[in-house]
Formats: sequence, C-alpha cells, structure tokens
Amino acid sequence: MINVQTGSQTPIFQQIVDGISLKIATGELPVGAQLPSVRGLATLLAINSKTVAKAYNILTQQQLVQAKSGLGLFVRFPQTQGPTLDREIKLSKAINTFIATTVSLNYSNDELLQGLEKELQTVVKKVSDKAEL
Repeated sequence: MINVQTGSQTPIFQQIVDGISLKIATGELPVGAQLPSVRGLATLLAINSKTVAKAYNILTQQQLVQAKSGLGLFVRFPQTQGPTLDREIKLSKAINTFIATTVSLNYSNDELLQGLEKELQTVVKKVSDKAEL
C-alpha cells in the first residue's frame, strides 16, 4: 500500500498520512475504498499499531476518511473546499514543511522548483488518467 522509512526525519505516522493522502488525491484509493485495519497495516509495515492509529486519526480529522462502525475506515467523498483563509493556511503549512525538509539538502531554488513541478505533473497526470477511465 505505502512505504515508510524508519530512518527518515519525517515521523512514520506523517509518512502514512502523506502516503494515503496522495493515493486518495490520485484516485489510487477511490471514494468508498476501505483502508486496512490498524493492526493489518501495522503488521504489513512492521510498525507499532499506535502509530497507524495516530495516522488514521489525522486522516479522519482531515475528513479524508470516515469510520463506519464495526466495518473500518473508508475513503470519503471529497468535501467542498473550506474558506479561502483555511486553504491558504494549509498551503502555507505545506510549503513551510517542504522548505524545512529540503533546505538542508543544498539544492538551488531552480532545482527545487523543477523537482516540485515534475512531481506535480506526475500527480496531475495520474488524476487525469483516472478521470478518463
């Protein structure tokens, strides 16, 4: 499903949140898809189940998934975008996280922008390919 790197500076729970969020955004996890159980994903990734539970709680708070009593977690239908200020705050946080993560890698601004654009194009292509199906 997703990969985690135990030696990464990014906490494992955040890697799970980011990985699942990307799969939802690209349509790899469509609306209604069931996520693995906490124990199941923890076993698959060989990590503590509390780490998976924390990631799932964040995904629920972000309204990307919803719990169905006794059945598990499912990808939910995208909610309408929140107020512009909320979206701008989220974008600012994401940009700050990106900068904090990449600043120590000694890339030039142009290299960072090229890498970012390449990845955005990949995601957009995945989304448009899914829409065409």
